[in-house]
Amino acid sequence: MYEELPPLSRVFGAKLKPEFANTLLRILHGRRVAGTLDDPAYKANTARFTKQQQDTALMYLREKLPVDETMNSGLRAQDELEQLERELAGTSKAPATPPPAGGNASQAAVTTAADPDAKVSPPEEKSEELKVEYKPDPVYGYSALDAIRAENQARIKAEEKRIEQDKLSQGSR
Repeated sequence: MYEELPPLSRVFGAKLKPEFANTLLRILHGRRVAGTLDDPAYKANTARFTKQQQDTALMYLREKLPVDETMNSGLRAQDELEQLERELAGTSKAPATPPPAGGNASQAAVTTAADPDAKVSPPEEKSEELKVEYKPDPVYGYSALDAIRAENQARIKAEEKRIEQDKLSQGSR
C-alpha cells in the first residue's frame, strides 16, 4: 500500500541528522499546505538550514507528496485580504454599507456621520443628518476601503459644518 521511503541519509546526505531532516520536512510541508512557502515572514523557521538542504527537501516533498502549492498560496492571499477587509471594516466607526444584492447600481448607498448604525438609504430621503454618497466602483464593486473613505468624508463634512456653526455663533455675540 505505501511505498518504501528511503532513509533520510540517502536524501540529505550524512551532514544532516535525521531529527533535523524530519523537522525541515515538517516545516516545509506545512508551509506548502498553508500556502506560505514564499512568505518572508516564515523564513525564520528554516533559517538554520542551508539553501541546498531546503531545496533538496522541497524536491523530495514535491516528488513524494504532491500538493498544489500555487492554489494554496492563492487561497492564503485571499484569506489574508478578507481578514484585512474585516479588520478595516471593524475599526471604522460608521461603515458604509454595500448596495443591496440585485439592487440598482445607480441607487447609491449612503452613510451618516451622526449614526454609526446607518443602513442603506436612497438619495431621495431628506434628513437633517450629514450624509455622504457611496458610489460603488463599477469594476471592483464594494470594498472596505470605500467604506473608510465614505466615513472620512462624512467626518470632514461634519467638522466643517461644526466650524461654520461656531463661526456663526461667535459672529452673533
